[in-house]
Amino acid sequence: MLKKMLVTALIVMTLTSVGLSQSSRVKQNPENQNGLSWNPSKTWVFFVGLLEWQDKSRFSSFPQKNRRDEVLLNVFRQKGVPENRIVFLKDEQATTAKVKETFAKFLQQAKDGDTVIVYFCGHGYKTNNNQTTFLATYDVGNKNEGWRTAAIPQDIEKHFRGSNAILMADNCYSGALSEDVKALTNPRVSYAVMASAHFNSFSTGNWTFTESLIYGFRGESFFDDNADGKVTLAEVRANAEEDMLFGEEQVASFEFNGNFSPNSVISLANKSSGGQRIGEHVEAFSGGGWYRGFIRDEKDGKFQIRYYGYEESDDEWLTSDKIRQAQIKQYPVGSAVNVNWVGKWFTGKVLAVKGSSHYITFDGFGKEWDEWTPSSRIKPISAASLEKSELRFKVGDLVEARDSRKQWYKSKIIGIENGKYKVHYFGWADSWDELVTADRIRNSTDYDFGREVEVIQNGTWYRAILVDSRNGERLVSYIGYNE
Repeated sequence: MLKKMLVTALIVMTLTSVGLSQSSRVKQNPENQNGLSWNPSKTWVFFVGLLEWQDKSRFSSFPQKNRRDEVLLNVFRQKGVPENRIVFLKDEQATTAKVKETFAKFLQQAKDGDTVIVYFCGHGYKTNNNQTTFLATYDVGNKNEGWRTAAIPQDIEKHFRGSNAILMADNCYSGALSEDVKALTNPRVSYAVMASAHFNSFSTGNWTFTESLIYGFRGESFFDDNADGKVTLAEVRANAEEDMLFGEEQVASFEFNGNFSPNSVISLANKSSGGQRIGEHVEAFSGGGWYRGFIRDEKDGKFQIRYYGYEESDDEWLTSDKIRQAQIKQYPVGSAVNVNWVGKWFTGKVLAVKGSSHYITFDGFGKEWDEWTPSSRIKPISAASLEKSELRFKVGDLVEARDSRKQWYKSKIIGIENGKYKVHYFGWADSWDELVTADRIRNSTDYDFGREVEVIQNGTWYRAILVDSRNGERLVSYIGYNE
């Protein structure tokens, strides 16, 4: 019976960077043997793996058991990357200062023609204006930023003396790396970016994307789509995209530039049993329910199923009557929908659909907030509801309200009168309270807005809620006291 693997419900962010190359330098290198398009002996690997953080209230931990970042790192070791070319900063070792300092020095050791692999796993976050993406280092906090994604290719351009870099990411907003690479002006280094998510979208709490990287670099036969005995970047991309879309309803992001070719061979493939359905994505019946996975092997009329979000020890052999095609849930392009974003519901519109993932634009927000959203976070809006145009908020809700100067402020709804909301703007005197129409009210995308905390004043702790962040300080509203 299938045993469900425990995973956290919070958002995971994992960033991975791997260096391969199809450059003329590498192809002409006599040390490049075994039919690969990259030379492990001339590869540098920089891994940052975080499953726990100092600020546990903001960044929840993940299970340490069978962590896949170490599995992927061991794959590179097995492929021949020298131990003295590997750096692995793990959990409490990966402070912001340590990561930045170590990364710069590490890059300077490479020589012309070398490749760099950079990997990060953990949480990711964005600034409140949604413009800047960070990787959450161990000691990230209110006064200490994490590792800015844009700094990774910038540091590579500045310090790396080699020729090629691959950035692979399995994390929330990990597609920001693709955007950061595209933003470089006349890059000196060639890049391949493999990211688990769109630059504005969350990523799963499972290890699904990192496992796809493991399969590709390990040379699993089910990644060898054309059965030529080799696994290429293009095959890793195709299989990883399918795994994320089918298994997690998530759209992965890939980008190649410079000397990188999708036909670059990253591993020789293991021998396949030759089953016709190997690699097929299915739903399998186990333990009284249907679970998504793919057919890993086929033998004697049975199929080995690899389940998404579970350990490899949970793989099992099933007969065909316990396998079916997946039921895909889609909302048509143009549909008006409600979308759950960090526990709050927003109205929006479907712009595009891939599998069960939907590209959403949100009412009242700019294009910079558009994201790919799984069907599990979407509810339809009926035509009757649209015509009725009911007020969505109630007295006491914490929202953002637009004032007469068209500026948005953190606010509380303190009344409803004649179809309008009466709002109090936090940080402003009661004399600024006013009635506003529904189009001037929206949910806040600030993770911390409304979070309950305790604040010490004159030696006594008081319950309060976080209201705003200004100049490195927090504005709080004390519970049970006047604003």
